[in-house]
Amino acid sequence: MKKGGTSCSGRYLHAALPALLLALGSLGCARYTGSVLCAACEESGVVGDGPTDGALPMDGPDGLMEPSITIVPGSFSMGSPEGEICREPWSSLETEHPVALTRGFRLATTEVTQSEFSSQMGYTPSTHRCDECPVETLSWHEAAAYCNALSDDAQLERCYECEGTGPTVTCAVIATTGNFSDCLGYRLPTEAEWEYTIRAGSSDASYLGPISSCDNDPLIDQLGWYKGNSSTPQAVGGKKANAWGLHDMGGNVWEWCNDWHIDDLGTAAVSDPWGPPTGTHRIVRGGSFEDRADRLRSAMRDSSPPSEGLPFVGFRWARTTP
Repeated sequence: MKKGGTSCSGRYLHAALPALLLALGSLGCARYTGSVLCAACEESGVVGDGPTDGALPMDGPDGLMEPSITIVPGSFSMGSPEGEICREPWSSLETEHPVALTRGFRLATTEVTQSEFSSQMGYTPSTHRCDECPVETLSWHEAAAYCNALSDDAQLERCYECEGTGPTVTCAVIATTGNFSDCLGYRLPTEAEWEYTIRAGSSDASYLGPISSCDNDPLIDQLGWYKGNSSTPQAVGGKKANAWGLHDMGGNVWEWCNDWHIDDLGTAAVSDPWGPPTGTHRIVRGGSFEDRADRLRSAMRDSSPPSEGLPFVGFRWARTTP
């Protein structure tokens, strides 16, 4: 990842990460209220901007070696402005409001693939078989169970309590007196974390800029697989990443988030939101290969019953940084 002749690629700062995070408070490196993690670190050779603003490329320090990006805390405007193209008929679901995220977290650079899922869980639920394509046709519960399996391998706390195995597993968030993001194991991202990271500092309809069409759009063509350029899921990582190095945040398959669905998120400022305590549907974000361009907008929200596996819904994992 390069911009302006400066690169942070190839730097896997497992041991240095805690010191870097502590240093950020005194560096004053805020661009938009997220911080520049690869910044003012000349002595270690880690200097950067552009794709690394707010994020640091990492492999798996706990031995899992799954590519991920560490996202630093920050604030952003969640939802869409009234004048955004293609906002209707979903405007009531996209009320714009300020959100602050106070905990850093890691997010997988791509959706979990079928080969990753089958290697970990011992089966493949997908309808469209392709090892390097995103796993799909799996329930929210199966996605949560996968996150627990990663936590077990890394000897981290579990974020979900699950019963059963395979496609019939059922999971629930482990009761906590604090915030869901306090759990340090592998988990699904909250809806706010998901939108914060797809935007990567952008306030436009897509992370590449404003779109010009609700049906087939040239910018959406660049960032994701959707109805305009594909009829099936495709291998992950094949489209243009956002400014923080994350692929397939728009298109390919929808992604399960941790939150229960609520229609109107309101206009009030919130900190570390993780949805209502109960519900009937879990949030999915990002759009899929079956959708028009308008469904791949950064603010687009949808939901599905957590027990339902659909051939256009997958997930990626998150993990709060200590």
